[in-house]
Amino acid sequence: MKRELAFNNKQIAHHQIEKEDLDRQLNQYKLNNLIQGKKHFHVSKENKLIDSVATGDMLQVEKQYAIFNQANHHVGVLSHGSRLRHEKNLCISVVAVTTRIAIANGVYYETAYDLSDWWIRKIEESNSCDEIIETELFLRILLSFAEQISSCQRKGLSDFVIQVQDYIVSTLYEGISLGEIAAFFNYNPNYLSKKFKKETGLPIKQYMLKEKIKESDNLIKYTDYSLLDIATMLHFSDYSHYYRCYKKIKGESPKNYEKKVR
Repeated sequence: MKRELAFNNKQIAHHQIEKEDLDRQLNQYKLNNLIQGKKHFHVSKENKLIDSVATGDMLQVEKQYAIFNQANHHVGVLSHGSRLRHEKNLCISVVAVTTRIAIANGVYYETAYDLSDWWIRKIEESNSCDEIIETELFLRILLSFAEQISSCQRKGLSDFVIQVQDYIVSTLYEGISLGEIAAFFNYNPNYLSKKFKKETGLPIKQYMLKEKIKESDNLIKYTDYSLLDIATMLHFSDYSHYYRCYKKIKGESPKNYEKKVR
């Protein structure tokens, strides 16, 4: 008991020293900013820019970005060793915030995180500050997440149904059944299907099929997989089954879509 008490007292003393050191450094940082005439952009203006992304209104995003960009503001230095690293860190922080905003406003978390990963790779590949600034990378990040929010149709759905949708999208390559989905959420399959259709207007199997076809479009457009490979990867019974489902959902054949995008 005495040892534990001594250890806790030592932790408290160490925390106090760290706090005093942090306070000293923070006050020095504030003083340096005052001397140099630097002021941070007011949080209300920043919030307006971020809130515009949450609405999915891309015109509003551009308007708020213009106000934000034209204002005489100072963004905290995120890297003293490199201006390029500072610009990259700033963009990455924007990606982190907007990713969570997108998820909170109905974008599938897998979609949001995939977009986040893509932007971070794009940011890290930038070779100069001019490349980041002249291409308006900051704005493009905001617009891409706003577009995802605008195109999603999940507002008004219950958290439970959103969780079911996210689970379906994250397991498209696993070939799971309605029964397996119901078991995962500890629900009766019939009850789950009725609840899902009541909120979304689609039977759960139809929703699963639409998401598979949507994913197959991504594979056709962005990969070199053959249509047969895609049908197999997404657990269609065979290519004929994939063809029939695709044409039913899209009104054209997968081959026709492939010709348009490849």
